[in-house]
Amino acid sequence: MKRYSLIIIIFCLAICVAQAQQNYDAIVDESSTNVVCKDLKNATISEKRVVTILNENGKDLASLDIVCNKWNKVVSFAGTITDRDGKVVRKVGKSELVRSDYSTELASDYYHQYFDYTPPRYPITITYEWKMSVSNGFISFPTFSPVTAYRTKVTHATYSLSLSSGMTCRYKAVNAQPQVTERTTEKNGTEITVEMNDLAPIEREDYSLPLVERLPLVFFSPDQFDYMGSQGGFSNWQDLGQWLYALNANRDELSSEFKNKLHALTDTCSTDKSKIAVLYQLLKETTRYVSIQLGIGGFQAATAQEVQHSGFGDCKGLTNFMQAMLKEVGINSNYTIISTDNRHLYGDFASVNQCNHAILQVPLSNDTLWIECTNPSLPLGYVHDHIAGHNAIVVTSEGGKYVTLPQYPDSANLQLSIVDITVDEDGNADLQIKQKSTNHQYRVKSQLVDATERQKSDYLLESLSIPRATVKSLEISENKTPYTTPGLEVDAQLSISRYANSTGERLVIPVNPIHKRYYAVLSRPQRDGIVCIRQGYRDEEIISISIPEGYSIEGVQPDFILEKPFGSVRVKVAVKDRQVTIHTALQMRSGSYSSEEFQQLYDFEKKVKSIYNEKLIVKK
Repeated sequence: MKRYSLIIIIFCLAICVAQAQQNYDAIVDESSTNVVCKDLKNATISEKRVVTILNENGKDLASLDIVCNKWNKVVSFAGTITDRDGKVVRKVGKSELVRSDYSTELASDYYHQYFDYTPPRYPITITYEWKMSVSNGFISFPTFSPVTAYRTKVTHATYSLSLSSGMTCRYKAVNAQPQVTERTTEKNGTEITVEMNDLAPIEREDYSLPLVERLPLVFFSPDQFDYMGSQGGFSNWQDLGQWLYALNANRDELSSEFKNKLHALTDTCSTDKSKIAVLYQLLKETTRYVSIQLGIGGFQAATAQEVQHSGFGDCKGLTNFMQAMLKEVGINSNYTIISTDNRHLYGDFASVNQCNHAILQVPLSNDTLWIECTNPSLPLGYVHDHIAGHNAIVVTSEGGKYVTLPQYPDSANLQLSIVDITVDEDGNADLQIKQKSTNHQYRVKSQLVDATERQKSDYLLESLSIPRATVKSLEISENKTPYTTPGLEVDAQLSISRYANSTGERLVIPVNPIHKRYYAVLSRPQRDGIVCIRQGYRDEEIISISIPEGYSIEGVQPDFILEKPFGSVRVKVAVKDRQVTIHTALQMRSGSYSSEEFQQLYDFEKKVKSIYNEKLIVKK
C-alpha cells in the first residue's frame, strides 16, 4: 500500500511539474551584471547568465550576441552547456565567438561577437560568462533587464554599479520594486546593488502593451560624463536638451551656391508653408536615408554640407539639413528627439537611451508642423503612427522641452468601402469596389502606389475573402497634398466564379467580401494584464447586392447596434426591389482598459466576425 501511494505521489508531482513548465519556456536561474567604473572614461562590465531552456520555444535564449566597438571590447568569455542530469555537453571558449561586421548602417563603429547554438534536446542549461572593457566612457550605464523574452521565468538576478570617488548617478525602476542598496566603498566611491527574485513569466497576449513596456527594468544614468570626447551632464530633460544643442551647434552651414539655389526656389513663395513645401520636396529629390553610427554619431548630426554634398544621411543628419535650409529662408525650427517604439518618456528621469529617432518641429504663427525628414515621401504635415501621440524632447537654446505630439482621432483612421455586387442565377458575380483609406490606414497601404500592376492585383485579391476572382480593372491613386489628410483610393472591378453557393432553388450569397484578414482575438478570455488598443480606427462598408431576376429575398441579417467602451459596431439593412444595401460601421477606440473588460472585447470581436461572415439567402 505504501509503495502504491508513493507511485501516486510521484505521478502527481510529475503532472504538477509538467503543468508548471507549460507556463514558461525558459528559466533564468542566474543573471548578474557587474559594472566597475575606474573613472569617467574607463570601466569593466562582467556578466553571467545561466538559463535552463525547457522546449523549442525558448531556443533563441541558447545563443549569445555581444555588441562591441573599438572602445568596448570582449576581454574574456567562457560557456558551458549541460543536460538535464548536469552532464557537460559542451564547453565554449572565447576563440569560438564569431565576429560579424555586418550592419544595416552605411557606416558604423559597431560589430557583433556572437555564439550561435541550437540545443539538440531539452531541457538544457546554458551558462555564459564574459567580461568587457570600456575605454571611452558612458553616457548611459547598462540597463538592468533580467527578463528578455516572453514566457521566461527569472529565479535570481543581480546588478551592481561601482562608481569611483566623485562620480554619482541616477536610477529609476520601472514595472518593478527591486531591492536596492547603496554603500560607500573604501576609496570613497559608491556601490549600488539591485536584486530581483522570482520574476513571473510574461505571457504573450492579444491587445497587451508591447513587451518593452511590460518588462521589469532599472535605468541608470550618470550625472557627469566624458563620452567619446564630449563632456557634460544632465539631471533633467532641459539639461539634456542643452547638451544636444551644444553638440550640434554650428553644423548648419551651407555653401553659398546652395544658399542661392534655396532663395531662387523660395523667394517667390507668398507664405512660410509654401516655402516649407518647396524645401520638403527638395529634400525628397536630393537625399535618401541611411544609418550612420560613427564615433558620437549616435547623438551628433552630420553637418548640413556633408548631407548636401553626399546626398544621404541618417535621421539626425537629414533633420539638421532640413533645419539648415529652413533657417536660410527665414523659418525657425527645432531639432527634436523621440522614440518610435515607446509612446512615453519618463518625465522625471532624463536619459539618452529612451529616444531612438530625430524629427523636426516647425512652430508657425497659427500651427505647429512636425516633419519626418527620413521619409519625405510621406505627405508634408502628416504625423505618422510611429510618432503620433508620443512624448518628445524639443531641443532649443534654452534646453530641452518635454512635449507630446498630436494624435489623430480614431475615426480619422478610416477605411470606407463602397461595393456593388451583381449576382446571376448561376452564382457568378461582378463586383465593383471604391475604397478610400486615410491616415493610419493610408500609411499601411501607401507602398502600393509604386508597386507593379501584378503586386497591386495580388494585394487586392489577398485582402478580399473571395476565391476564384479575376481582376478586370484596378486603379490606385494617392492624395499627398501638403497639410491635408493623406489618402489612398482604390477603384477596382472583378468577376467572380461561383461567388454564391447554390443549394437547390436557393442562392447563399456572402454579404461582406472586404474583411478576409479580420479575426477575433486568439488568447483566452481570462488574462492578467490590462487591455491596450494602441491604434483606433474606423472600417465602414456600404455594400449593395443585386440578386437575379426571378428570385426573392428569404433571409437577411437584421439591423444591429452594439456599443462598448472600446468600440462599437452598427449594421443597417435596406431592401428595395431586387437590391439589398447593407451599411456596416466598426469603430475601435484606442486606450487602456481593465483586464475584466477583456471578456467583453473577446465577445465583441467574435460578434463582429460573425457579422462579416453573414450570408444573404434568396429563393427562386
